[in-house]
Amino acid sequence: VDDSEMRSNMFKHAHVKVKEVVVRLTRAEQVRGARWTPRLSEDELRARMRPHELALLLTHLRNLVVAYDNMDAAEKREMATA
Repeated sequence: VDDSEMRSNMFKHAHVKVKEVVVRLTRAEQVRGARWTPRLSEDELRARMRPHELALLLTHLRNLVVAYDNMDAAEKREMATA
């Protein structure tokens, strides 16, 4: 595995893990005809968040940033079109 493939895999894995937590935390059952609320309050998010999820989110966000920052311009363009 070359560095480029390793960075790409690291970025994609981190993206999926962050997305899993965000979707789980923000998913809400919509009542038919009810007004849609685009954002949960901080208290609601805290109540839904499992104790380890904040640490996981920060770890995966860090990995996402590190992988992206170490990509060259061609790799970044490839990620944007993937």
